Formats: sequence, C-alpha cells, structure tokens
Amino acid sequence: MKLLKQGLLAGLVFLLLAGCSGSKLYKVPVEDYQKQVRTLAVLPLLIDGEGISHPQASDVTMLLVQEGKKVVPQLVERLRKKGGYFDVRLAPETSFSGLGAVRSVVGEAERKHVEYRYSPEAVAGVLDTSVADALLVLVMHGVTREEKRWNPYSTRLEYLSTSYNSILWTADVIGRDGSLLWRFTQPAGEVFLALDYADFTEAYWNHVDAVQVKPITLLGLQRTLAEPNEGLFASKTLPKLYDGVVREIVDQLSPGIFSGLKTPAAPAAK
Repeated sequence: MKLLKQGLLAGLVFLLLAGCSGSKLYKVPVEDYQKQVRTLAVLPLLIDGEGISHPQASDVTMLLVQEGKKVVPQLVERLRKKGGYFDVRLAPETSFSGLGAVRSVVGEAERKHVEYRYSPEAVAGVLDTSVADALLVLVMHGVTREEKRWNPYSTRLEYLSTSYNSILWTADVIGRDGSLLWRFTQPAGEVFLALDYADFTEAYWNHVDAVQVKPITLLGLQRTLAEPNEGLFASKTLPKLYDGVVREIVDQLSPGIFSGLKTPAAPAAK
C-alpha cells in the first residue's frame, strides 16, 4: 500500500510538472487565458512564401497550400473533442495582407525562425465575423539557416554543417486587442520540411571531400508531405507530417492543469 501511494504521488507530481511545462507557451497566466478565451476561432492555414528559397519556390508554396488543406479542419475537430473551450470554430479565410501581418526574423543558426505580429483591427474584424474571443493562426514559412545534416547511409557519423533551406511552422493565439496569448515555435534544429539535402553519395563516388547541397525535387517534396501515418493507433485522416503538427498544437494548447501532456509527434523531415 505504501508503494502504491508513493507511485500515485510520483505520477501526480509528473502530471503537474508536465502541466507547468505546457503553460510556458502561454503569454498570460493560464487562469486569465481560460477566462478570456471561451470561443476559439482557427484561421485556415497560411503559407508565407517570402522566405521560401528553392529553384521552384512558387511551386513549393502552391504544394504546401494544396497538401495542407485538411490540416485546419482536423485541428478544429480535435480541439473540440479535447475540450477546454465553449466552442472551437473555423474562421473565414484571410490573407497575410488582410491581417496586416508584420514578419520578423529572430534567432541565429539553428534557432533562426520567423515570428509574426498582426493588426489588432484586422484580428478584431475576423473575430467579429467568427463570433469568437481569440484567433489561432497557423503559419508555415521558409528559412535559410545554419544546420547540421547527417549522412543517413554511413556508420561513421558523418555530417555537414552549413546553410540549408527549410520549411518551419509557428502557431499563435491572438486576442481581440492584438495581444499575443499563446505561441508555439518549433524547437531549435527541428524542421517541418527540408528543401535541400547534402549529397554525401556524390562526394563518396567522386572521391572528393566537398559535399554539395542540392535542392529536393518538387516530386520528392510532394511524396514527403503525402507520406501516410503508420502504426496500429496512428490517425489516418492526415499524412504523417501534418498529423504531427495538429497533435502538437492540440497537446500543447490545453488551458487546464494538465496542459503540456503529449503523445509522440511525427519526427521532423530530414
């Protein structure tokens, strides 16, 4: 019995610590968030094409738009099921310019990413139309930064640290006055989709030390984005990468004591 009590106590401590970890994403006290945000509107996925660097950058942007159409409807459905809000609803489609978005590149090396600020008047207009208290904005954007890429075919732990192009994602919850209530950015070094790769094979067969960085073809990117979720309990409603985004947001955006408890998300594309 004593061991059982100790185990239950340890489990409770773990849950509380996990909740505290998740609450760090809130930019206001969780209690204030709960009072302020009863109905959450979710904007359709936004793609910021400005920072996407690829020989077919415009096609990459369109590919992200096309492949990501089901992401936000699934996000709305899963947030509703998880609870914590009076309602979660889909907001009308709104462009970056319509939101008065201002982008800022922050961080260095593998921590480099883009953050956004939105016009309070524009946000209030979307919330009035949606009859909601706050707006969840999910953005996918490009970034060029120093990263380390490993040779997947070598047992010698080879890697090339240089400048690479990638797609990242960020999610913000914005209040009616334009204030930031919650923000998630991908951890340092993690990417949603790699746009290029280090060609270790070419260097090996040509007996040269210099490893070239080459763009991944549009077809290769499409195949990566469309890769299905696998596993006995994996959701089949979204491809693996997009399902990982949705699960991360649903796991972290929980205005309650157990905020931050997670199921493993899909690994980032390499």
